[in-house]
Amino acid sequence: MALITLGVAWLQKQPENENFNFGYLSFIPLVNLIKGLLIFLLSLFALTSAVTAILQGGRNLNANIAVIYALIASGGCLITALIQKKIAEKLVH
Repeated sequence: MALITLGVAWLQKQPENENFNFGYLSFIPLVNLIKGLLIFLLSLFALTSAVTAILQGGRNLNANIAVIYALIASGGCLITALIQKKIAEKLVH
């Protein structure tokens, strides 16, 4: 989602054209709406999953899967941060 936001930030700097007479500024609220809905749905899923687990007496945890997930997620976040930095430098200058 962060990369899409940066893409829209780059797109809004583009001049208007035949298809978009007023430029691309209208995409910003749309992206924010999609991000908000995604966060809401993920939070709702997490809440229902947590309540279900509590009502069933809890779950057994497998730390191996959690460590693998943490490594993959950390790597993905690092790659995203590097891409964001590169795109942000282009937007500022």
